[in-house]
Amino acid sequence: MANALLAAAVRDSGLVIAELRGPRTSGWKGKLAADHFHPNDLGYAGIAAVFAEALAARDSADPERGRHNDQQTQRDRGDCGPSQSKM
Repeated sequence: MANALLAAAVRDSGLVIAELRGPRTSGWKGKLAADHFHPNDLGYAGIAAVFAEALAARDSADPERGRHNDQQTQRDRGDCGPSQSKM
């Protein structure tokens, strides 16, 4: 039931799902920290790749959203043009 609700929310609102239940994240051998529970750097990199692909797919489906996100990232990093200096 939860999956159906999530699918409806995605369909109705334009949200994007980063699918962490797929084959890329099912094998955790070599991707867990010493506590055998949390991801290690390799595990987090795999998770980040899934999120990056979901965001890229969203941005390619809506180029205006992607352009806005690029501009926001530049402002967040302080990569402003001369007329947009940060205080």
